[in-house]
Amino acid sequence: PARGVARPGVGRGAAQSSAGLRALPPRGLALAGLPHTPSIPLDLSPPSFGMAESFHLEDIAARLRPERFVNAEELHARQHSEEAGTLKEGIQALREGMQRNERIMDEFVSMRRQDDQVLKEMEALRKQDTELRVQNTHLRRQLLRRPASDEEAEKAVEDIADDEPAVSGKTITVFGYILNFRVLLTVIIGCSSVLVLCILFWLVEVFYWKHFDENGDGETEMEEVLIKMQNAMTVSYTTMRATGVCVGVGTIMGSFLWWAGIIQAMITQVLVYLFLAVGLACCLGIFVYHIYLNISSMLGALFKELKDMIQGVINFLEEKAEAAAEELEKLTGSMGFLAQDSAGMYVIKSRCDLQKTIKLDSQVLQKFEENTLVNLLKVKIRLADGRIRGLVEAPRGWISIQDLDTGFRWAEKKEYRRGYFKVIVDSIPVTSDVEINSPPSYKPFVKKGQVVRVREVRHRLREGAVRGNIADGWITLLDTTKGRHNVQSWAARAQEGIIPSFASIAGSALVPSSSDSAHEDPSMLEGDVAASMHDVQVDPFLTQARPASARGVGSAATVPADAGEEEDGG
Repeated sequence: PARGVARPGVGRGAAQSSAGLRALPPRGLALAGLPHTPSIPLDLSPPSFGMAESFHLEDIAARLRPERFVNAEELHARQHSEEAGTLKEGIQALREGMQRNERIMDEFVSMRRQDDQVLKEMEALRKQDTELRVQNTHLRRQLLRRPASDEEAEKAVEDIADDEPAVSGKTITVFGYILNFRVLLTVIIGCSSVLVLCILFWLVEVFYWKHFDENGDGETEMEEVLIKMQNAMTVSYTTMRATGVCVGVGTIMGSFLWWAGIIQAMITQVLVYLFLAVGLACCLGIFVYHIYLNISSMLGALFKELKDMIQGVINFLEEKAEAAAEELEKLTGSMGFLAQDSAGMYVIKSRCDLQKTIKLDSQVLQKFEENTLVNLLKVKIRLADGRIRGLVEAPRGWISIQDLDTGFRWAEKKEYRRGYFKVIVDSIPVTSDVEINSPPSYKPFVKKGQVVRVREVRHRLREGAVRGNIADGWITLLDTTKGRHNVQSWAARAQEGIIPSFASIAGSALVPSSSDSAHEDPSMLEGDVAASMHDVQVDPFLTQARPASARGVGSAATVPADAGEEEDGG
């Protein structure tokens, strides 16, 4: 190890030999304390000591040799030297920190000085601004006086220039001429405005204020105008007077501020801000509007596709539902529910509601009274509601026909079918076409008591009639507007045997080959002959019903049409 540095075993050996040092004589301790003293042999084996004790003492003596220790003074000197170096380094760092703090303080003081200088400059600028405002007001007053000559104008400008050296006389002169032109333009505009106001006042007095003439004297006083305005504005006269005072005071104050040159700058700033605001608002509005159009277009296309898809699904489900309803109608019809209910003409038997949709809780459009005729376009069974519902043609809507639980009916079917009908009114016009207003047929009327064969039935609800097609044209079977029947079904004659069936020839019958009795090649049916009649036709001119035979086509006169009993040979 280097000199002056304690070895690792020195301290531990010293601690172990401390007990042995206490046993040494003073002479041995003195010798041990001398620096660079050679080792002195010690006789530490008196006769009374044993072998172990002698070995222990020899070990202590060996450990107490001078070269086994470091000089204490040198060690202390080195420790003081290291501490002094560390202290110097700390002092140096402290000095550097103090110098850095001094520089920061100097910078801070400099900034404070600059801040104070800026504040002073701002205060000076405020004072200059105030002075400029005062000088501007003085300048406006001088220029508004309108000097009579250019010399006086130049003198006024020089006076103003003397008051304000910072502004050149040329600039003030030019500015002064501009102001004079503006004043002239203002006067012209003011006079024109007064003239326009006078014309408008005259027009209002001529064309409008005559309505303010309350007492009817032909003249309109201000009091009448105020009363009229009070009535129109629903305010009291005191309120109007206070409002007028406020307006007058505001006008006076505004005029004074304008004359002092204070309000112009404010108006200029307001106009500038207003222009910027309006321009920005317009730009933003146009931008937002175009974004809205683009988004609306995209969303519209998306929603249209979605709507079409949903509508397609709805149409598919409706088709399936209608098919199921038709199957259900067939099934229930075979069970007897719809034996008499189908599309066609119905008469209201009990007061019922016309609703907007097929659902029972839908909006009620109107009520149908008893004996009202309606034409149903569709008939649907609503098992969930327990009703049979019908779609009315006009006015459009749904009504209940029958309650499936109780069997109660609100409407009964009243439909004309093809067949034979007897006229029960004085006469029925015959037209050439199905429309009521169509031209008359070659046979214009059918008379009361006459039996006609209706080959086709048309429901003309818009014209308020049920029309039937006969051999001569079209007739009105039913007047739906009045509920009047013009004909009566000839089905009662079926009880008298005028139906397609087998007939027994009691006597003899002349059978032509067609229903025309004037056929040139007739045949004769003798008595006790069975004939199969597949059709029965009423010939109103011969007043006989003529059945057509299935065996050997022809027709035979059987029963007089105007009598209820058979004739011999019929």
